[in-house]
Amino acid sequence: MGRTMPSFVESGVWVLPFGKLVYVTSAYVMSEADLAILTKSIMKVLVTSVPEVRTW
Repeated sequence: MGRTMPSFVESGVWVLPFGKLVYVTSAYVMSEADLAILTKSIMKVLVTSVPEVRTW
């Protein structure tokens, strides 16, 4: 997962890979648009970086 951090930053989100987990510390108050950006960025990075995700 450590190799994914630069991809998250390039996507404009700050996501903390933690072993095999992706740890997100989002704001308590978040707009639907911001949440959509965050979740789409996570899926994009994981699908392109982690082969196991492609089989879900």
